[in-house]
Amino acid sequence: MFCVANIGCALSPNIAAFFCFRFMGGAFGLAAVANCGGTITDLWPESHRSVPFALFTAASFCGPVLGPIIGGFITQYKSWRWSFWLVFIISTIFYIIVLVSLPETYAPRLVEKKTAKSGLQVPREPRSTRFIHSILRPWIMLFTEPILFSLSTYMAFIYGVLFLDFTAYPVVFRKTRGWSVGMSGLSFTGIGIGMAIATVLSPQVNRIHGHYAKKLGPVPEARLPHLLFIVWLLPIGIFWFGWTALPPTPWISSILAGLPFGFALVMLFLGINAYLTDCYGKYSASALAANTMLRTLFGAGFAMFATQMYEQLGTPWATSILGFVAFALGILPWMFYQYGAKLRAASKFHVQIIKQ
Repeated sequence: MFCVANIGCALSPNIAAFFCFRFMGGAFGLAAVANCGGTITDLWPESHRSVPFALFTAASFCGPVLGPIIGGFITQYKSWRWSFWLVFIISTIFYIIVLVSLPETYAPRLVEKKTAKSGLQVPREPRSTRFIHSILRPWIMLFTEPILFSLSTYMAFIYGVLFLDFTAYPVVFRKTRGWSVGMSGLSFTGIGIGMAIATVLSPQVNRIHGHYAKKLGPVPEARLPHLLFIVWLLPIGIFWFGWTALPPTPWISSILAGLPFGFALVMLFLGINAYLTDCYGKYSASALAANTMLRTLFGAGFAMFATQMYEQLGTPWATSILGFVAFALGILPWMFYQYGAKLRAASKFHVQIIKQ
């Protein structure tokens, strides 16, 4: 249905139809985003998840970063409709690959299949009941779990800044520096390179986690020590961009500001997702789904006011507001590193996992 929705976008005769198909694309495409973290948890043990999570995180953000680069040139030389034809082609190819090669990974479902083959009768909840539980659990967890709510809000803010950049960068590079649509898309290369560096270094995260797992024990907080330092690269990159974006400062400086931002973004998402997965175990898919819901709302919301914000406040101060918030929220990894055990002890869902 996601693939079909992109055909609808490409063929939309008016803005109303376009919005309807975009809604369908978001609604159906989100399933893969919400479930991928749970699938990674099923496939890899805790000690080996850093690299798969890094690839998943990088893929999640390389799309938004590569989108303006590729889409800018497509729009400039072809038509905006070809952006959706390209998404349809790529997504269909990968859908076929997944359909053919990816087996069932969810443990309860595997047990059901094995039990059914053996001929045993096991009491099961009605499918409708399980469906309702699956729909409601992410919302319940989001608003009843302080760990999940605070870290999801932090990740949602970072995601919002990234999507705000998709509006802010064209304002800076097209209106202020006079770049073309295609060239302004290249301004995202700094963020993309930062993400790529973080992905390449993800095996080191495994080693860091192994070291602290020996030191602290196999606790979720062993995922956080390296983030205590990396988290400050985020406000550094934001302030750097804000105060070097305008002439006469050379354009390369503001693009290079994306390096620490992109690097910190992937590392933070990698570490926090792994922390949430370790905290919530079999409920990790619901936790990551709740996280995804909140950050997509922030991403959409931030993009809506970006143009007015940058035009009214100016690039330096509009960006600095984001930098100050990022600086204030940078204390969160330290707080969870210090007090995470106490918060987990008060978590209903975490306690259920421990008892099992």
